Amino acid sequence: MQTANILLALGGDSGNQVPKYGVTAAEIAVLRAIHGEDAVTNVLPLDTVDNRSNRTELARLRARYGAAQDGEGNKVVDTLFPGAAARVFETIEELELPRELFAAKERVSAKPFGGKGDHDGNGRVGGAAPASGLDGMKVPELRALAADKNVDLGDATKKADIIAKIEAVAVPNDVEDEVADEEEDDEVADLPDSTGVLG
Repeated sequence: MQTANILLALGGDSGNQVPKYGVTAAEIAVLRAIHGEDAVTNVLPLDTVDNRSNRTELARLRARYGAAQDGEGNKVVDTLFPGAAARVFETIEELELPRELFAAKERVSAKPFGGKGDHDGNGRVGGAAPASGLDGMKVPELRALAADKNVDLGDATKKADIIAKIEAVAVPNDVEDEVADEEEDDEVADLPDSTGVLG
């Protein structure tokens, strides 16, 4: 029989969780029936297989959880596995558990960042560059882009430094464009005044 390590929320209370090790698939079904469908989480199936027989496992579950009853007063083990020769679950797959109840296969680690741990006023946290299309480009592509925009990279060789130089030049250009747009608007607005049409 397949076994797993799990976290069990006693009575379905996620604030009161206990780890259980080497739990069989059939026992997971019983625990979910007693404590709630979402009470069993972080299911981590183990490579080791328990060689106990169906009859032995059923007897163990009845001895351990035989008194446990559901909301209608029925004995949980007898409801799940009715009859003396009932077949119990042998694999975790048979339980058809939702994917979110399983333990993550690998942990995601935070990417290191250089600089201070606070915002620098440019949408950057700890000196990390803001998400942009530049992040997905390779260094040669960034160099070509810098050449197209007449950006002086100086002694910048690292990708992050090149992106910073390009972004530093791009921001002032955007500001100049906005100012130019406003000046054009002002010229158009001033035109009727100078002709005396609106006087």
